[in-house]
Amino acid sequence: MFKIKHRETKAVLVVVDFESNDGARLQGSQLAGADMAGLNLEGVDLSNSDLRHADLRGTCLADANLQACYFNGAFCDEVDFRHANLTDAKLINANLPRANFAEAILRYGDVTGANLTDCNFTKADLSMCVLRANLHRAVLYNADLRAADLTGANLSGADLRCSNMKGARVTIAEMRGARCNGAIDAHGRKLADFSSGKQPLQRHWWQFWD
Repeated sequence: MFKIKHRETKAVLVVVDFESNDGARLQGSQLAGADMAGLNLEGVDLSNSDLRHADLRGTCLADANLQACYFNGAFCDEVDFRHANLTDAKLINANLPRANFAEAILRYGDVTGANLTDCNFTKADLSMCVLRANLHRAVLYNADLRAADLTGANLSGADLRCSNMKGARVTIAEMRGARCNGAIDAHGRKLADFSSGKQPLQRHWWQFWD
């Protein structure tokens, strides 16, 4: 048994009582501003929970059900989201450097304004996700980006190899140094890498990919 407290007021928000996290159910929990840093919450069901401005740094949420959760403004440095279900989750303006989203589902999610520097999205489902965010050096290898909104995203140094961006909105401000070999563009065409040389900013996808 352990208590999850507010990171500033220290008020108890939730008492968690289980020997194993497998199948733990915390749906709809009110955890705004919670101190959850470093917890092992693998496999928990936190769907429809409010985690706005929570401290989740170093927390394990692998295989968790995080559907329709609110992570707006949360501190999620190095969080383990592997295989987690984040369908329709909101991570607006969240701080997520080095978070691991490998094979996670973020379909219909929104990460507008989030810091996703050095994140791992290998084989993640980001279809129809709003990705107007800082994805500097992010690994999007073999990610599903179909119909995603990448308008104004920072993809400098990102690894987009073998990703599928068919139907995506990609008016991209910055792609210097992005690795794109084998990626599929909005029209179903294969891309090559963008060099680190002179690459004009604020270009439309058709100017990059024609």
